[in-house]
Amino acid sequence: MAENNARSFYECQDTMTPVGITVLPDGLRELIRAAERRKMTAAKDFSIRPSVKAELYTPVTEGGRNNALTKRAGYLIGQKRLNETDTFQALLDINQRCCIPPLGACDVRNVVRSIFNRHHRHEN
Repeated sequence: MAENNARSFYECQDTMTPVGITVLPDGLRELIRAAERRKMTAAKDFSIRPSVKAELYTPVTEGGRNNALTKRAGYLIGQKRLNETDTFQALLDINQRCCIPPLGACDVRNVVRSIFNRHHRHEN
């Protein structure tokens, strides 16, 4: 049975690529390297913050940002027991790092207030 892979010169001689792709164009190589750097940076961020769930920092695109931030605010308030100010600061960070494009600070504040009030209404 014939081997469907060939050696590549991408990063090292041992990288396997489909037959016919022995050298990657520079533009594609740079895109792959940038994606790898982003992935490694994200992994480092989570290792620095072991108490923060990795799901808090998964990327969110337009159309799902409010819902995603609402769930994340609920986790921070309900599970981590953060107060409103700390939740707002954490959610601002999450918003800037994960939402594409980020929501405005007023929208983030409204999400935090809404979820904070809901949690405290159910505690009483």
